[in-house]
Amino acid sequence: MTEKKYKFLKIVIAATILGLLFACFWVDYQQMGRVTLFDWLKKIDYEAKAKEIDSAIDKRLAELGVGRKDIIEKYSKKEKKGKIEWTHTTKRVRVSPKEPLEKYEKAIARAVKRKGGKVLKVKKGEIKGKKILSMQLAVRKIPIQRLILEQPKARVAIIIDDLGMGGKVTRELLAIDRPLNFSILPFLPHSKDTAIKANKKGFLVMLHLPMEPKGYPARDKGPGKGAILMSTPRKEIAKIIAQDLSNIPYVQGANNHTGSRLTEDEEMMNLILKELKKRNLFFVDSKTSDESVAYKEARRLGLRCGKRDVFLDNELDFDYIKGQIRLLARIALKEGQAIGIGHAHSLTARAIKETIPELENQGIEFVLVSELVE
Repeated sequence: MTEKKYKFLKIVIAATILGLLFACFWVDYQQMGRVTLFDWLKKIDYEAKAKEIDSAIDKRLAELGVGRKDIIEKYSKKEKKGKIEWTHTTKRVRVSPKEPLEKYEKAIARAVKRKGGKVLKVKKGEIKGKKILSMQLAVRKIPIQRLILEQPKARVAIIIDDLGMGGKVTRELLAIDRPLNFSILPFLPHSKDTAIKANKKGFLVMLHLPMEPKGYPARDKGPGKGAILMSTPRKEIAKIIAQDLSNIPYVQGANNHTGSRLTEDEEMMNLILKELKKRNLFFVDSKTSDESVAYKEARRLGLRCGKRDVFLDNELDFDYIKGQIRLLARIALKEGQAIGIGHAHSLTARAIKETIPELENQGIEFVLVSELVE
């Protein structure tokens, strides 16, 4: 073979190899989208990459205050395209109305990009007053996740006080198909079993901590068993709180029962709130006094806390209670969230049940109060 023919044969062989490589590359390009030769040679484990991106999204959302409790729905499905196999995930997540959806969108897009993914498609809309953001995420052209963010216009938490007697009213409240917060008085006949039933239903359990009201010790002003009074020895406060909590399982937080006198006292509230903080419990100031320092002191101590915006049933009239719930809704739409306190009355249970569709049509979501305390 002459040198000229040998060179020609080498060129043909090289061209054939390059042609085959290009053909393989082109097939992958059609399946995966725009890629570099380096990417193509490297290959990608789509299953591992999908998990890595999902983990990065969860981490970024957590930094924005969105946790596992906010995942409404999540399911996965095995997919295959040519030789490529991966798991596609669909995830619906609730986000706070305090931040614009665009902030979540940008944060997620950056997190996905850092892990080698991209946003294929974004859709925005509104359903029953809730803003919806749908993001189709991919690696190359392979869709690995559909992430749906749902943002209510506002969130409302309703606390029901004075529970622990059981009976018809408790059953009516337990039958409400939305999150409620049961604040239970200690040492009543059904304190323990009410907490167990509430927890089983998915409601949040609170200690309705009795505190001294103004006018005590008048007979009609007694706060009940397990109370902390202005005369309570300071060293006994921790013991009383421990005894109250031992009577009610599943407690995540507390609010004051009566307490118009004691919540005005900075020293006493400081001691009480420190005990709650030690137990990792939040506190909601029922605001039984306009001069209460409880919320301010809780904030100063770094305790997760909130305060009552509206009493729902300080008048036992059905139309009045519905009006108070609508007032709560107006505050929530203006501020982004609101906390209402009602009591163990059949009229209150009925009013809440009947106003649920009305509030939800305005884009208001009923939540556990733990989601609103800060």
